[in-house]
Amino acid sequence: MTRVKPWVTRISLGLRKLVGMQRVSSERRTPSKRLTMPQVIVEHRTQAPAPLTGSALKVTVVLDAAQVLALPPPPNGQPRTTLRIAVAGCIVTADIASKSLRKCQATIHEAGLDGAVAVIIQGKLVDNTIAEAGLVAQPKLAKPTEAPAAG
Repeated sequence: MTRVKPWVTRISLGLRKLVGMQRVSSERRTPSKRLTMPQVIVEHRTQAPAPLTGSALKVTVVLDAAQVLALPPPPNGQPRTTLRIAVAGCIVTADIASKSLRKCQATIHEAGLDGAVAVIIQGKLVDNTIAEAGLVAQPKLAKPTEAPAAG
């Protein structure tokens, strides 16, 4: 006689509760009142599915506004600026347009450093470089106050 594993019993009892079935004692069981359990098939994967291929790994890094404001402004006429960013224990570099850095610093200076600006750099991660990087400073909008109900 094969022994039923305890986890199989727990599954069948759980299914009875889920479906609303009740166990009938053996004295009262008649062939017409026999309960049938729904079949449960458990599938175990032995192999991982084939890996998908991607064209690029896009990254978005949130920068500290105070650190961006503290950067020296790029000299006029210099078209590109290289930034070194420490994130998650490694250092990545990003080549950005100097104009975007100047705009970003102006936005931060205008909005203030009280957490009212989100500074974001986005691009494609290639080795330890953020390629095709763009730098943006977005002022955070104040939450609208609820107008009093007219009544």
